[in-house]
Amino acid sequence: MSGEGVDKMGEMGVRGERGMISAVFLVFLVTLGLMGLGIFKLIQGEARSVTEHVTAGHVKYAANGAAYYGMRCLDLGALDETTALGIGAVNVVLDSSIVGDELHLHVEATQGDLKSKIRIRMKPRTLADYAVYLAGAAVNVNTRDSTGLDETSVLVDNASSMPGVDTATLYAMSTAQGHDQTDATFVPPDGYGGSYYQADGVTPNVHHIMGSLDVIGGRSIYGLFVVDGSIEIAGSARVVGVIYVVNPLATLILGGGSPSGASITGGIVSHGDLFGTGSHISITHQPEYMRTFTQWADPIAGFNVLAWEYL
Repeated sequence: MSGEGVDKMGEMGVRGERGMISAVFLVFLVTLGLMGLGIFKLIQGEARSVTEHVTAGHVKYAANGAAYYGMRCLDLGALDETTALGIGAVNVVLDSSIVGDELHLHVEATQGDLKSKIRIRMKPRTLADYAVYLAGAAVNVNTRDSTGLDETSVLVDNASSMPGVDTATLYAMSTAQGHDQTDATFVPPDGYGGSYYQADGVTPNVHHIMGSLDVIGGRSIYGLFVVDGSIEIAGSARVVGVIYVVNPLATLILGGGSPSGASITGGIVSHGDLFGTGSHISITHQPEYMRTFTQWADPIAGFNVLAWEYL
């Protein structure tokens, strides 16, 4: 074969190789372009996902914040049945309803297609939830639950407000039952009152103490005591029932006696202070007695949360 023919074949081979390289490079560029497009779509999708995640967090936080706001409004009696709020870009609707003996607060927060819903089940607090409820201070007093275990949650002192009590009706009940005590200081005998309830098991024995009440050591008295003056419970004396101190006067418990016995079994509601001196000073919560007393008392502020549910 002549040199010229060889040169032509070599030139054709080089051109073929160049064409093949160009084709491969073109495929590479197309593939790279598709990969870039895919990565762009992936980044775009991830960005959208991150944005939605952040927005969903905003919606959830708005719902939780609105829930606490709604509970506070309910506590103050300032929440309409349905209330709309705007928290940034999030729209929130609060709705309250009574279901049986429960109060339900419904919260729905939305932004675009994202939504967060909460239902809070609550029970309004009453004096029946407490063994001690004071406008004044409680000093050196131990509270127990109805089983006899130490429980600080049944004691409230320095209350921001005191519930109204229908003392007129209680005074009338005491008079009708023959339990009015007009002495400047009434010192009841052991066993006075007999029991918290009368024979029907429903109506309490109501005692109106127009002066002060002194319960001497070793004695136990029973009933619902509405006391206009101050109170002193000395030594191992016991009060089984409920004490309501009408005026801002102190109740003094002089501790002593059996460490297993409570100075008061039932509860005390007072516009004054409650002081304990000595030892073995305790008040045991008796919800049944306190619940009976609440028939003549207004509701108190606050709620017990039974459940916080994300729907």
